[in-house]
Amino acid sequence: MRTWLFLAGAALMAATAVPASAASRFSESLSDADRQACGIDRLSSDQVAALDALVHRVEADAPEPGPAAAKPFSQQLIPDEFRAAGLGLLTAPQRARLDAQVAADGSPAGHPALAALAGTGAAAPAGVEAQRPAPEIHGFVALTYGFGGGTSFREATTAVDYVDPSHRLELGVSFSQIEGKLPYACGPRLP
Repeated sequence: MRTWLFLAGAALMAATAVPASAASRFSESLSDADRQACGIDRLSSDQVAALDALVHRVEADAPEPGPAAAKPFSQQLIPDEFRAAGLGLLTAPQRARLDAQVAADGSPAGHPALAALAGTGAAAPAGVEAQRPAPEIHGFVALTYGFGGGTSFREATTAVDYVDPSHRLELGVSFSQIEGKLPYACGPRLP
């Protein structure tokens, strides 16, 4: 019965496992005309991947929107990051356009749906819904077997975590079962 309970829990966790929905990449959010105007079409796939990662990091580290103007994206990077993203291959107007696109991508003013979420007073256009972060389910299964000193044991553990960032809610459930004698039990062992 216990084995079936454990297998049912593992199957439930596997069936409900939802991959964390990664935010869409900056480079994929641009139209072909914007990609060309920013010069992204001239970059290699490695450089575009580095650019996407840097944009994601800069947007995550950005302070709340306010009257203070931050430095443009390309000026926030250290030389190694600038080189890895291939920004040296872009002309000055292309870098300026890229900076403007990154600023529009990361600010609520650049996205009417985000502006409505941020409470800036701007309403989302008709047909556009403000998207909140989706709930996620994470979990793991661990199987352990040990032996030594003429004894053995086995353990099965599973855990499921439900995370809902929009409601700031986290719930976790775990189950662990161990059978057998532990080889390093507390207290003296008699022969």
